[in-house]
Amino acid sequence: HIPLAAHQHLTPALLHTMNITLLTAHPHASINILLKTPDSSLLPYKITEGLTLPPNPELTKEKRAVQEKVQYVHSELNKRKLEFYEEAKRKKHEKEEDSTGSEKCVSEIVKDELSVNS
Repeated sequence: HIPLAAHQHLTPALLHTMNITLLTAHPHASINILLKTPDSSLLPYKITEGLTLPPNPELTKEKRAVQEKVQYVHSELNKRKLEFYEEAKRKKHEKEEDSTGSEKCVSEIVKDELSVNS
């Protein structure tokens, strides 16, 4: 048992340090915390070796920014995909004769132009 006074702050870093120290000495041990509420009832919590420190706020902001960028790119791609599909569907019936006299779909002409330009 490790009693803590009410004025002491119980931080994740302190719990992490205590957990590592305890598990080094006793590999199968765990930390049990009893929190006393204002009405004098006790709330039990068990902390096992899976205890991890909360993520760094800057790292959290970076991850959130990356997720927002990925979500934006996906939404833009989905918007464009629909536009391309509708344009291809509309132009499917529009045909054009090339210089040899054979008929060619507009989408095939665009594809040929893109391959020549790249």
